[in-house]
Amino acid sequence: MSAYTEFPIHGTSALSALSALQSNDFTCAGQQPSARLRNTNGGLININIGCLYLTMVHLNLSTDLSSTYNMTSTAAQLTTLEAFLQGYPSIEYIPPSSPEYPAARKPWNEARLDNPLAVVKPQSPADVAAIVKHAKLNSLRFTIRSGGHNLEGRCVAQDALLIDMRALSAVTIASDRKTATVQGGILQDELAGKLWEHGLATPTGAVPTVGYVGWAMYGGYGPFSARWGLGVDQIVGATVVDPNGDIVKADEALLEGIRGAGGLFGVIVDITVKVYPLTSVSIRLADNIINCIQINITSLASGWADYLQPY
Repeated sequence: MSAYTEFPIHGTSALSALSALQSNDFTCAGQQPSARLRNTNGGLININIGCLYLTMVHLNLSTDLSSTYNMTSTAAQLTTLEAFLQGYPSIEYIPPSSPEYPAARKPWNEARLDNPLAVVKPQSPADVAAIVKHAKLNSLRFTIRSGGHNLEGRCVAQDALLIDMRALSAVTIASDRKTATVQGGILQDELAGKLWEHGLATPTGAVPTVGYVGWAMYGGYGPFSARWGLGVDQIVGATVVDPNGDIVKADEALLEGIRGAGGLFGVIVDITVKVYPLTSVSIRLADNIINCIQINITSLASGWADYLQPY
């Protein structure tokens, strides 16, 4: 059975309970201390105090103590985050109060209605490392987004910091033109376009706005798979920000995990992939497909003409 410390509180508000806790110097150094608070009406509140949350065991107050604590905690996290970001002016910061926030938080799956604590946009691997270190130091939950095309919208989580990787989109082609190092925020059409400028290609998917790195790490089927293999087959190197916030080059054991398990082992800031010469693309269509396209185009043009005629 849990051991409780009992403190008297005055009134019936949740703020009174919080004040009583704060006045008795509770800390959360990896522990979850317990307390029993007694209000003036004789009711008891048994609560477990976690570092970022309160789990209500019994509540005899007119105000929800847990909700009040969460709002207080969120405000404190934002204050701490903003103080941290003052030392990193290169990191773009979009708080909930910003007019850019609604668009910045929105994933591809618009049914995902979670609101992140804030959105940050690192401009370099060093920025990513600094954010991860801050998050670990302050027990701050975070998510990672590149293209944001997860079917369930899991790149966004309620009250978690959203790290938007889109600014990391550089492509560096090796001197032997056999590999390219691709940063973690690049989209598939961006990668294809940059490689095409050099007469090169690598397997990509069919949807241009999907983030390339996530697509490749979790399998990577696409139009070139029959010729060159899956996206995951192309990965020969990676740079990761590990859970401690350190930038590390993946060894072969870590690469085996990344090929299939993706970002489970850290934030992927770049991967090195095989590339192949490609100077032209030919598309062959069967006669019946061509006829179908011609019929559809004719029908579409006729439909638009009928629609616009009254105007």
